Amino acid sequence: MRTRIISGAVLIAITLFCVLLSPFTRVLFFAVAGILCAYEYSRALEKIQVYCCAWVMYVYVSAQAVLAMLHAGPVALIACFCAAVFLALFSGILHKKVSGSGALYTLAGVAYPCFLFSLLMVISVTDVWAQTLLIACVSTWVCDTAALVGGSRFGRHKVAPLVSPNKTVEGCICGLISALPSGVLLY
Repeated sequence: MRTRIISGAVLIAITLFCVLLSPFTRVLFFAVAGILCAYEYSRALEKIQVYCCAWVMYVYVSAQAVLAMLHAGPVALIACFCAAVFLALFSGILHKKVSGSGALYTLAGVAYPCFLFSLLMVISVTDVWAQTLLIACVSTWVCDTAALVGGSRFGRHKVAPLVSPNKTVEGCICGLISALPSGVLLY
């Protein structure tokens, strides 16, 4: 628990520095975080013998970072997402190790962590970035804390023991029940 607190404090300090410095550092921070999430996602899939095409996710996040910095319009952002979807589905043909299910998992990676980080990058160059980021961070921290405490106290049923052995259904429910009201309250 002490290690989590120390690493959390360091991560908060790095995040605050990057986020408060400039729009460029905000976009760069979210791009790096998105690529790291895509990397962790692909590594977690390898644990269950599923291989996705991580480079598609990396390229998508990088392209969205450039578009965010250029203040590109919605058409360019949607076109970039559509290109990533095409590459994700096509990756099953390009790589023998990435099968049809691997291509779908690549698509899920583009849709889940990468798309959300691309939204953060787009928001981070707008006028309402601070309010939006505050809501996202606080509700996430409340969710994680409640999931940890709820899972430790009430957790019986594992969510995905091969991917993350300590996560429980009860912890997920505690996180969900706490995150929604905290986000609405902050809004």
